[in-house]
Amino acid sequence: MNTIDVFADGLKKSDVSSLTPRIACRAVVIVEGKVLCVYQEKLDIYTLPGGGLEQNESLEQCVIRELKEETGYQGIHPKASVVVKEYFTDSIWESHFFTLSLTDKSPLALNLTQEELDNRLEVRWIDVFDFLSILESYPSKNPYGSNIHNREFLGFIHSV
Repeated sequence: MNTIDVFADGLKKSDVSSLTPRIACRAVVIVEGKVLCVYQEKLDIYTLPGGGLEQNESLEQCVIRELKEETGYQGIHPKASVVVKEYFTDSIWESHFFTLSLTDKSPLALNLTQEELDNRLEVRWIDVFDFLSILESYPSKNPYGSNIHNREFLGFIHSV
């Protein structure tokens, strides 16, 4: 599996070698030309469903759990596609992207965290090309929006 390294301006791996990466998993689900994504209204960002790896959890278990919690859909057959590692002065973000199939076309109830509720997370199905356009050029009001959308774009295009 390929890893894509993304560095904040002027940073090198040696500058942040003492930091422990935050590991997360992201689900790439495409059905009938539409990609399953989430929009967090308060943060004004679009992402693929996903989140942080929990203790004693495999990457595959993480992506299936996060997909179900955030969207209500049960994923199966997770296939690792790419890792995007982002290096910043104060943190390292390691996102593992997986392609998945769904067991059913009808979602179950969401199991959102309080943070996701506060951020007004919405599940959306968006045409693949529209999703790519959003990630490439959406003028998010979030100061980190372009970084987040860039990560999602890299992970998505290297997964499909």
